[in-house]
Amino acid sequence: MSVILSMNRFQFIGYMLAFALFYLFFKGELKHEKKIILICAPLILFYFIIKFRIGLEFTGLYTLFGGPIFAMFSDGDIALIEFIK
Repeated sequence: MSVILSMNRFQFIGYMLAFALFYLFFKGELKHEKKIILICAPLILFYFIIKFRIGLEFTGLYTLFGGPIFAMFSDGDIALIEFIK
């Protein structure tokens, strides 16, 4: 959503609500901490799985085994996601 210029203001509101939730959580005023953890943990796990998949699209074998400096000079590097598909 940050790609759309007008959506950036809505992200700011979401960040402020998230910070308020973190503040209340760590201050210890929330009574249903286990429910919040059970709701947030799958969402955070889903986020990391998606980011890992996106990372596999841009990382190749030569990047892992040859090093990132030498990967800049190779032309035909195969993305790691191709091995999973």
